[in-house]
Amino acid sequence: LLAGDASGPRVQDFTLPLGERAHPPWRQLIAVDDGSLVAVDESGRLRLLRLKEAPQSYLAEVGILELGGALDVGVASSGGMLAAAVGRRVTIIEASSLEPLAEVELEHAISNDVWLAGGRLFVETARSALRCFETEPEVVRQWSLPLPGCSLSGAPNVDAARDAVAVSLLDGTLLHLDAKSGAVIA
Repeated sequence: LLAGDASGPRVQDFTLPLGERAHPPWRQLIAVDDGSLVAVDESGRLRLLRLKEAPQSYLAEVGILELGGALDVGVASSGGMLAAAVGRRVTIIEASSLEPLAEVELEHAISNDVWLAGGRLFVETARSALRCFETEPEVVRQWSLPLPGCSLSGAPNVDAARDAVAVSLLDGTLLHLDAKSGAVIA
């Protein structure tokens, strides 16, 4: 997350505020740019940390966002946006400011990681459907694909040039989907 060699200037460790009692374990670190990162803990708290240079290089907390519950899956990151899921709700967040941009409430439990790719949000629900939302210029439900009794094995791959999405399932099946409708091409 911080470029440079070991012989360069040392960065002072980031320490949590003393007033906080039991610190939940860290879950994830996400690079925002060359001098910023988002630290995510298991309680659903996101901290925006920036590298400051004076008087000594150190990480300063410049923003915090409470998601209102523990995270069940990892936070997705793409194109300067984050997607974080708590319960049946996914929040889209501006990474550089931790400002919430939109929320999506789903009818079923989120059963896998959430993914951001190609201007879209992908969410697997109840281990039975993959839901796709456009994220730009606003969050709009695009399509839902029933899954054949098997979860996704990883992030969907969006091919913008062909307007297609590749999805791999845990049973080894690879689905080639139309990006606009979610229809299975192959």
